[in-house]
Amino acid sequence: MVKLEKTLIFVDTDSDAYDFSASRIESSKSTVFSFNIRTHKLLEEKGIEHEIGEVYLSEEDHYNVFDKTVSYWEWFKNNPAFQELELENINLLSVLDTSELHQLLISELYIFLAMKRIIEKTKPGKIITSNHFSILLKPLIVKSNIRIETSLGSNHEFLVSWNKFLIRFNIGKIPISISISRSSYDKIRNFLESIIGKMLGLWVNIKNRKKMVLFIEFGPSQYSELIHNLAKNGSNLLFVNRRRPAIWNLKSIRLLRKNRCKIASPPQFLSYKEKKQAEILLLNFSQKLEKIWNAEVQFLSNLFSIENFTFWPSISEALLQIYKSRMLEHVLLVKFSKKLFEKIDFSSIVSLNTMGETEKTILNTNKNKISTVLLEHGASDYLEEFSRYDVTSGYRNFEDKIAVWNEYQKKYLMEYRKIPEKRIFVTGSPRHDDFFNKETLEKKPSEKIVLIVLPAIAEMNFLSDTQTFIRLEKLLKKIFVTVKNMHGINLVVKLHPATNSYNEYTKKLIQKLEPEVPIYQIEPIKKIIGLCDVMINIHIELMPSTVLLEGLILKKPIINITMLDKFLEFQYIKDNAVLSISDQSDLIKPINDLLYDKEFSEKLIHNGQTHVEKFLANPGNASKSLADLLNSF
Repeated sequence: MVKLEKTLIFVDTDSDAYDFSASRIESSKSTVFSFNIRTHKLLEEKGIEHEIGEVYLSEEDHYNVFDKTVSYWEWFKNNPAFQELELENINLLSVLDTSELHQLLISELYIFLAMKRIIEKTKPGKIITSNHFSILLKPLIVKSNIRIETSLGSNHEFLVSWNKFLIRFNIGKIPISISISRSSYDKIRNFLESIIGKMLGLWVNIKNRKKMVLFIEFGPSQYSELIHNLAKNGSNLLFVNRRRPAIWNLKSIRLLRKNRCKIASPPQFLSYKEKKQAEILLLNFSQKLEKIWNAEVQFLSNLFSIENFTFWPSISEALLQIYKSRMLEHVLLVKFSKKLFEKIDFSSIVSLNTMGETEKTILNTNKNKISTVLLEHGASDYLEEFSRYDVTSGYRNFEDKIAVWNEYQKKYLMEYRKIPEKRIFVTGSPRHDDFFNKETLEKKPSEKIVLIVLPAIAEMNFLSDTQTFIRLEKLLKKIFVTVKNMHGINLVVKLHPATNSYNEYTKKLIQKLEPEVPIYQIEPIKKIIGLCDVMINIHIELMPSTVLLEGLILKKPIINITMLDKFLEFQYIKDNAVLSISDQSDLIKPINDLLYDKEFSEKLIHNGQTHVEKFLANPGNASKSLADLLNSF
């Protein structure tokens, strides 16, 4: 009897899955694999039996892929040829947003390694897949007898997420997202900034030689108390925002005007001649980049590899196109940053991260000449087993002053990252000062409200795998059923404001499961938390959620439902500040206890306040603490 060869079908995208037929599978006697939640769901809906590719990865595989991806953040430094792409002592390849680069690479690495593990275990004779996946697979089968058939027709769309912006708003209780191209977004942003900046006198005057405090990519409305404190003491503030304008809403515009703040951006700051020079530089650098890219194929193939197998062919074209498409932006940003420091005297600089394009360019232009403060912008409680993930905070490579929320973070940075104590300042969180102003809280309605808050599931550490979303769907179904069976209880959902495809998937999932449930995403979190009686925090990420801390500040009893397989000893767990349960737990008793057992609820709230006092320095007064620090420079 002739032994039939084992055939695998690797489905690339959900469009592949949409065109897929069950008869095709039956005729080939193949095993089908999906590699993301959308593909999995479509195959499931079509009744096509399949396996989830990511389950072939071990926990150690996840750690290795994350560490490997981080090692590529400054990949261009490994070859002198790429130093030809420097402008004003800044390598143009370094300007690209680090999180964008990370997410592109890590998604490919996970799929690549998952395919490798599947092949190692199943030892197929043939693989049917898409054009993109075939490119990814070829290095893995070069020394085998495995054949590849590229009969699936979709193209792997790398560039979509990076070249699109989501504009979001609500119609009533329904969140609306409109996707527009990056170039269209830039045109709209530049036009609005030009009109509003000119009409309201917000553009910075370079002839005014007063010293200024520079804020990079700050949302003014979130830091109103800090702005008031600085302005009250005579500080002049300048905001540089390229992702979301500082004049994004009326509240921000009024705040900037009231406190005599100014804004600046490349289109306004650079002359016509300088912009034309940038276009010439663009042509020059683009040609150089392509030449080096083609000349250094061997180096790049060796560099972008894992377990002695290269994945460079699958990312080469996409990565080149990203760098080329952003080149003009990056040239203008570098020229703008240089001119900014030439024309304006700064007393200090404040940034929330070191990974964004604006932040990296300005900080690299400054080179620590002017005192710079990196302000902690989200709740951090790094445990030893997850200390590798603190790299996303930027603390490791930042060489100036760091302002943190509490003594725990200071101790961690000193002990684990060996950062000198003199560089670390415990200021508290300026953006949460307003949370301690009880008078601004809205009166609760008569009915009981249970608020569900969800994190942004991103690909930074690949918690966005298929199993996570399957588990999340089961949990949401359980919450919805439980609360619906309780009389007089209303449900509200708050999504993380981040714009990524997985957040959009979560929103659509909720709308499908429970269409009547209001979903909020961009509304002020304080207002939404203030209206609820019980808050359910769904813990998926490896770090504590900032919204959990916000719920504790506002004295809400909180159920923390963890989707991780073990309870982590975060400080809020040690302090018994929340009722922490597994997603496998029954929900009826916990929700009832917090809604109707006053003694139990008040005890939890008391513990929460104790935790807040320890976890946030200068509660309600952090803005003054940071303002005093900035005024000291």
